[in-house]
Amino acid sequence: MNVYVQSAPYMKLRDKFAFVLGVLMTISFAYSMGRWPNTNFYTMYSIVVPLFIAIRFVDYKPKGYHYFLLDFCYPAGAVVVIFVAFYPKNMTWYRLAFMFANGALATATAAFRNSLIFHKFDHLVSLVTHPIPLICMWNVRQVTMME
Repeated sequence: MNVYVQSAPYMKLRDKFAFVLGVLMTISFAYSMGRWPNTNFYTMYSIVVPLFIAIRFVDYKPKGYHYFLLDFCYPAGAVVVIFVAFYPKNMTWYRLAFMFANGALATATAAFRNSLIFHKFDHLVSLVTHPIPLICMWNVRQVTMME
């Protein structure tokens, strides 16, 4: 007689790590944007975004999905990181980063329904690649450039 036993749902260690990382990321981005909007926020952004993309590459390479990293969202995010980290006073880089963040990445955020799901690491990386550059460029335009 086959009896199907329903086991209790479990979460993988990776999902638990992603949950803690997502909560810490949300709190730290909000705190640094409020406390240091002109300095440490950009430093944190310049470190966190490449780190998340590198983690995604390490995750995607064995699966053969690494060519997805050639999608427009990743180079557009790289333009924002390059502007913030290396050329913050260059108006050409500013316009390019602002256009990418508020154009294609903002549209992709709405079109692909990027949602904040703390226990899914892919959703966290998707947040880092789509709406976080938009928030960063909003901070550049509304806070940093106004001072």
